[in-house]
Amino acid sequence: MWLKNLIKRIFNIPIGIPINPYKKESWSQSGEDIIIEYLFRLRKIDKPVCLDIGAFDPFFANNTYKFFLKGSKIVNIDANPTAINKFNQVRPSDTNLNIGIGGKSGEFDFFVMQDPSLNTFSEVEKSSLVKLGHSLKEIIKIEMVTINQIFEKYFKNGKIDFLSIDAEGVDFEIIQSLDFTNHQPRVICIETINYTPDGTGTKRTDLCNIIENAGYHEYANTNINSIFVHKNWWFGK
Repeated sequence: MWLKNLIKRIFNIPIGIPINPYKKESWSQSGEDIIIEYLFRLRKIDKPVCLDIGAFDPFFANNTYKFFLKGSKIVNIDANPTAINKFNQVRPSDTNLNIGIGGKSGEFDFFVMQDPSLNTFSEVEKSSLVKLGHSLKEIIKIEMVTINQIFEKYFKNGKIDFLSIDAEGVDFEIIQSLDFTNHQPRVICIETINYTPDGTGTKRTDLCNIIENAGYHEYANTNINSIFVHKNWWFGK
């Protein structure tokens, strides 16, 4: 009993209130990782192989930290050097890449905003953000590669379980360029509304259509993000 009370004091749990064995923890923006963990649990995949594009932060608003704790193989990609430095410090067992992902390879301007969650390669997106009152901090040159190059280099068999994309303005380019014939993630989580400060942006039906036409079914959405499952995997065809 004394040990249980000590644990409660350490974690600031009032004495007399039992520890909840059904508690679920989420690090995603809107609980997406709980939904995705549930999907993989139903298919008996405990350590899904993950690719996180626009990983942003090792913990905060992160779709793969839950799987990092399980020991999954994860490749994190973010064009912000500060973000990748943090990943290297706290998630060194992951593969952490300071590059951008887009529709083509090369070196491009990366617009670093005062709010780093809004950093973008898209000049159109940057201009829209400035009009909404966000400030541009600096412009830096960052190498960009295609998502297919990442699959070919870091996932030799061409297969991953979970693809997370939050690329602020270039999500469409990434999905449009993805070779779905050879690369079919079992689950995709992607931002599918246009950004507005109050979360009332319109849904990107063009983006959803590409994914659905590639053989996916929208399993869930949290308004900001949509979670797609590949029909052949999910329905066992």
